[in-house]
Amino acid sequence: MNAMSKSKREIDLYGEEEEYGGGLTHSLRAMEPKEKKLKTAVLQDRARKEAIQAHSQAESAASRDRLSLDHPRFPHHALIAVGGRSYLLLQTKGRLCDGHCLLVPQLACASMVACDEDTLEELRNFKKCL
Repeated sequence: MNAMSKSKREIDLYGEEEEYGGGLTHSLRAMEPKEKKLKTAVLQDRARKEAIQAHSQAESAASRDRLSLDHPRFPHHALIAVGGRSYLLLQTKGRLCDGHCLLVPQLACASMVACDEDTLEELRNFKKCL
């Protein structure tokens, strides 16, 4: 009975993670050398800066994308059909023939391989209807 009440007190006092050794990370972190702590902080700061830079590059690329529905100079008069993930647009400049149109995913993709399955399926459905 005494051993059982002691273990119950340990669980209440330290929590389950402490009972199973989960609280060692703080003590191990305190034992690391100062240089390693600084190196870790520098790496985390560098990763944060790289993520911010990648985000700003993606936003600037999106603002330059003339096929984006949100672009101020988007040719709304040439829009034929809008789906959930893509849209059908008449080509305004550089037509190859009469009725030349573009199937464009709403989210920018580097290539058709990079698009998700739902977008590809919707583009295939647009192609079938043409």
